[in-house]
Amino acid sequence: MRLFPGIAFRGTDWERRAWVIGTALDVWQIIDAYQDIASVETMATGEALNKRHIRLALGYYERFPEEIDAAIAENRRTLEQLREEHPFIASGDATA
Repeated sequence: MRLFPGIAFRGTDWERRAWVIGTALDVWQIIDAYQDIASVETMATGEALNKRHIRLALGYYERFPEEIDAAIAENRRTLEQLREEHPFIASGDATA
């Protein structure tokens, strides 16, 4: 938090996530969107997410890429991967 004022952490110590204060978004969510859009100007919506928020997330990502890449990869798991990890959870899919 001292290195990146405006970044805070939520979650338990072993599952903590960096998020951007003033938004409802974790850093990994901003970076994931940025990797798809690749434009700070296009992403900046004004109230919910502005250029400062995005640049702050990009700076954090530059310093801690492994942490953010791992969170993005976890979020992109396929339905099949999730079923293998959690076979006891019903997905609502008729083929399950």
